This record gives sequence, structure tokens and C-alpha cells, in this order.
Amino acid sequence: MTFFFLTGLIAATSLLFSLDPFIFDDAEPETSGHDDANDGGSGNGSTGGSDPVYGPDPDPMPAPDPMPDPVPDPEPTPSPGGGPNDGGGDGGQPSDIPDTGASMIDDAGTITLERGDDETGSFLAIRVIGQDAGDQDGEISETAWLDVFLLPDGTPPPVTPQQWAGTDYDTQAAALGLESLGRIPLGSATLDLDEYLATGAIPEFTDTRIAAPALVANAPITMLALQGGLAEGALSVSDVRVSDTLNPVIAGEALVWQVARTPADDDWSFALSRISEGTNINGSAQADTIMLAPFEVADMTIDGGAGADRIETGVGPDVNGGSGADNIILTLPEYQPTGATGPMSEIALADSADSLGIILPHADLGPVFAVELTETSGGGAASAAEYSRVLIQSAPGFSGQPDIATLEPLLRGDAVNGWRVLAKIQLGAELITQNGDGSTSAIGIHNETPDISYAGSISGTATLTMAAAGA
Repeated sequence: MTFFFLTGLIAATSLLFSLDPFIFDDAEPETSGHDDANDGGSGNGSTGGSDPVYGPDPDPMPAPDPMPDPVPDPEPTPSPGGGPNDGGGDGGQPSDIPDTGASMIDDAGTITLERGDDETGSFLAIRVIGQDAGDQDGEISETAWLDVFLLPDGTPPPVTPQQWAGTDYDTQAAALGLESLGRIPLGSATLDLDEYLATGAIPEFTDTRIAAPALVANAPITMLALQGGLAEGALSVSDVRVSDTLNPVIAGEALVWQVARTPADDDWSFALSRISEGTNINGSAQADTIMLAPFEVADMTIDGGAGADRIETGVGPDVNGGSGADNIILTLPEYQPTGATGPMSEIALADSADSLGIILPHADLGPVFAVELTETSGGGAASAAEYSRVLIQSAPGFSGQPDIATLEPLLRGDAVNGWRVLAKIQLGAELITQNGDGSTSAIGIHNETPDISYAGSISGTATLTMAAAGA
């Protein structure tokens, strides 16, 4: 099994995952430093002066004695509240230079924004997505970046498309009075058809997009999400809105790449398209590859259909590989305080032919625990049991193992402070019958030894049996 997916760490560089078997690399973020601006130097004032003064000769001599040392003029008296030359003379000591403006420091995935002591403006961070049609029919690419501006005091944030209309994005930003502090690339997703058209090879898809870095600032920040058409380096804005995330995603949508052989097995069927939340993504009867970036959190359903499919996603979409030996890759995010109601995925793994690879975040970013859960209903001579493995995550800094007081409400869908549910891996269900001789029999499916691999370290496991919801 080989998995190749380009994605990113909280950084300005791309991260390469290569899983054969799964490998997880992590890097500790570094903190940034800041050099204070110099206050400027001090000029040396002139003392003024006149011709030297000589003392008289004590006795007439045919030749004068050598000249005595000159007597300097007295030092001028400083004026009240000023430097030595206030009120006249050349040069002098300048007044202190005020600490104005702002700076941006990009260090190991954290962006530090610092406003000067005398600056009254605020910060504006804009996540930009530029969509570009390639030279070939069917080619498409999206390029993402993050722009950081100083927003002058009294200037309202440009939050409507009308404020960006009339010219290209960069020109309009300058016209709006935004003072650029820096630009951080967030990667691109590209469907390149050159080799496909030349040789019939599989269309080349590259996704180097990364999650936006963390922002730390000493002044308020307005965050905007902006997108538009990109042609010859110029962006025409089509939409802009206030956003609570700077990741290269469009709310309510996911960028999905699909590729498979055609039914006649003589060509490739492929697409790179934006798909809205609530849409079902269905594979073909062939061996499909369906890929979403790990930070795409749109609520949708992916069904691979027949064939040995490969499906890669982050939390949010529900995934069913369908019939065939399917390989599913699930990337789990770092902790976000969303509780049990945040984005999660349900993964169907009752088919023992399927395999699941789980890419874990570093434990410092939110340790992940696996709960072997059995939910029961009914009773007496016949009862039902549903089996699953639930992946839950605690806030960074948690040590130990989750207890029953945490697990039961969390797994019933209640919010528990400091915890969130990431995924529920369904392993089947059985109807269990009590026979007259005391034995039991079961009808159904239970994948008791699922093929699940972890890239990274799981922080602990627990086993829990509880009544199913509504039982």
C-alpha cells in the first residue's frame, strides 16, 4: 500500500507525507524574537569660539617667547528644557524618534504582529484564493496565500465585494490605504494535463496547500476570506467576507480530486472541482482515487463504490469505501475547543477487506485516545449490539486516561469541556439471540480485528459498553 499526499504543517513550507508504511514527522514550533527599533543617535553641539587670546610679554625681548596655550571661550549655558544649542548655533541633539508603525515576524509557523507604541491602527489578515484555468481544456489550479496589512486608524475594513471592485486585488489594496506587512504563501492545488495529453498517463494532481499559521498580535485583528479569478498574476475579486479561519478553504465547500479508469479501461476519468456541503461524492465501478485536503471540513458523504478505492480526507466527511478492498486515509487535526458538536467523521469499516490509516497530530497539539465502544439495545432473548472504535481528543496538556464520567456523556453527543470527538469507525452490528441451552448465536457483521494503522502515537485506549441512544 502506497500513499503519497502533499500537505502542510502550521508553517510557511510544505510537508510531505509518504506512507509505505505510514510515517509521521513532527517539528517543534519555535518562538520568535523581536529587535526594538533604534531611537537614533545624538549629534554633538558646537561650542562656538573666536581667535586665540595671548598673554602680554613680561619684559621686552628681541624675540618673543613662544605663544602660551589659548584660552577657550566659556561653555554656553543650556536653555531651560533644551539641548546645549537650543536658541542658536549649528547642529544640536535631535528629539527622540517615536516608535511608530508595525512589523510582522514569521517564525516556524507562528506569525507575530507588533504595533508600535505610537501607532493607533489595527491589523487586517486576508486569506486569498486565486482560481486559474490552465492552458489545456480541463486544467485548473487554486493558489492560496495570506496577506497581512496595517489598517490605519479610522479606516473601516473592506468587507464587501464592492470595495474591491474596479481593478485588480493588489492595486485596490493600495488604493484602500492598506499598508502591507507581508505575504505568506499557503500553497496550491493543481491539475496538470500535459503528460496526460502527451502519453495518456494518469492526470497529475499536486496539492501543496497548508493550514494557515497561528497569528499572535498586540492589537486587534480583522480576518477576511477573499477569492477570485487569477489570470497572468492579477486577481479579480469575486467574493469577500469576514471569516473565523484563515485556512485555504471556502466555507461550505470542499475542493475534491477524483480519478479512475473509464469503464472501457482505455482512458482516465478525472475532475478537480469544488463540491458543496451536503453533496454525495460517488466513485465509479472502477478503482477510484478521491482526495480532499486534511483541513477540508465540509460535511459531505464519500462512497467509493466498487473497486479497490483510495480515499483520503480530514475530519468532516463521512466515508464508505464500498465493495472491494479499499484503503482509507484519515488525517486528524490538532485540538480545537469545539466539544462533541465540532466536525467529525464516520468511517464504515465493517468490511474486513478494507484498511484504514490514521495520521495523528503530535500529542503536544492534542493527544488522541481510542475507545472500543459497544452500544446495546433490546434485552431478554434477543438484543442488538453495534460495534465501533471512537477517536477522541483532549486539550493539550492532559495526562492520564479518560474516565467514565468523561466518556459516557461525550460519546452520547454532549459537550464535555476540554474534549472532542473526531471520528467514529463503524465495525458492524449483530443481533444476538439467547438459546434455550444457554448458548448465544449472532446474525450480522462484526469486524473484530480491523486493519487500522496509526502514523504517530495513540495516547491510550479504553473499552466501554453502554446503552445505545434511544434504547
